[in-house]
Amino acid sequence: ALEWMVFAYWIGVLVFALNFLLQLGILLYRSRTSPVIRDGRFRIIELEGDKAPCSFANYIFINPSKYDWETYNQILLHEKIHISQNHSLDILAAELLLIFQWFNPFAWLYRKELENNLEFLTDNAVLQQEGVEKENYQVSLLKVSVPQLSLGLTTNYNQSTLQKRIVMMNAKKSNFNTMWKYFFLLPLMVCLVCALNKTIANGQTTNT
Repeated sequence: ALEWMVFAYWIGVLVFALNFLLQLGILLYRSRTSPVIRDGRFRIIELEGDKAPCSFANYIFINPSKYDWETYNQILLHEKIHISQNHSLDILAAELLLIFQWFNPFAWLYRKELENNLEFLTDNAVLQQEGVEKENYQVSLLKVSVPQLSLGLTTNYNQSTLQKRIVMMNAKKSNFNTMWKYFFLLPLMVCLVCALNKTIANGQTTNT
């Protein structure tokens, strides 16, 4: 039974790893085949069709024809803050954790809460920028929000978290209050990874 459990575990790891590589491939393809605007360290990839704006590494993916000028600039500002704060590294770490902890509901919870907290922090940073009015920014979020999911590796806009984000902006909670789950769950995930590795190692030792 233990052998089958270990086999099923590694099959799951393979499936999620392939999904991870597929997402990277899609991002690379879009960045190579779409028009690019260079804006300092940022690369704005102009997409076509009804694709949600998002960012990954130094790349911002957006269809500029979908938005008015003010909304377009606020999207860019939002994504530039994501990039400047290296949020892609946080998302990559969470995605890699999911590859090896795909069976663990706490890993999925951690991934969701991390994305929410990154959005809360970015919204807060946007509102601190000169000339950004909270009401106008929230209207821009409503214009941009989409029901479909973007690639998991990217920062993105979706309707499922929009209401929480607007509530957080209006409540003006501190960064500590928005990040407590992040810091609480991180050591928990590390402990779970260590426990899993020990279990697999013991299983392999018993079988040899």
